[in-house]
Amino acid sequence: MWAGILHHVTGVHEWALGACHHGPLSENRDKDWIQKGSVAHDALNEVVLDERWLREVVKFLGFRSTAELESFHNHILMYASKRFSFTPPVYSARTLLAGLDYNYHVHRPVQRKSDGSIGYGKVFNKKSRKWSLYTMKVDKDYAYIPDLQKAILRSRTTAHKGMPRQRTLRPDDPRQLGVLCGVPPPSTEELLKTHISRGQSKELLDSDQVFVPQRIQTLTSPPARPSAAATATSSPSAPSPPSRLFRGIFWVGLRFLSEMYATSVKKIIY
Repeated sequence: MWAGILHHVTGVHEWALGACHHGPLSENRDKDWIQKGSVAHDALNEVVLDERWLREVVKFLGFRSTAELESFHNHILMYASKRFSFTPPVYSARTLLAGLDYNYHVHRPVQRKSDGSIGYGKVFNKKSRKWSLYTMKVDKDYAYIPDLQKAILRSRTTAHKGMPRQRTLRPDDPRQLGVLCGVPPPSTEELLKTHISRGQSKELLDSDQVFVPQRIQTLTSPPARPSAAATATSSPSAPSPPSRLFRGIFWVGLRFLSEMYATSVKKIIY
């Protein structure tokens, strides 16, 4: 049907594969039809039958705006924010309250100024870095809240029983399903055996040992007190603690690079 415009502009409204959907045209036409095979018709033919355009035109023909749906989803976030965790009953109640608020105020009249003109607001788009206008509506009155409070109070007074502190979960409550992993969790000891740390060598993996870097062992172990003989025989040229720290970091880095090199060589060989 899209290619039928090439026939319509030439005055042909019925062809082998279809026809125009418009009614009878007026005979008092003051515009000339495009001649088939002319320069203008060939240029239109290139635009209409462009392969890239034919792949994309389907999206335009079936276009539906999702602005109202996105507005409703943003309205739900005002009642049930993603930053907080809610139980299923609480989340369901908050979603229902958001639906009541949205349905009651969605058709509010536009806000008008003292002179009767429509009021507009300005909003800045950070992505396009441009200002745009939106039509302002009158403020919400939440007139349904008193009726909702009366219904809640009437429901409690006619129940003739108090609210339980603990309630059993409903059969359709997702919390009854637990963790949906499908595999039972292993014990902590089994996970500890398969735990791999950065810089762990092949030998440590084969022997059921957990690698602890030498620097961490030095920091976690209590410092040993030097003996009196060692203090008496210590020379003034002994390295200071900062120099020993830098030297330790150097050897740890050298060991890490050597292990990375050995691992890469094994991958290349095997």
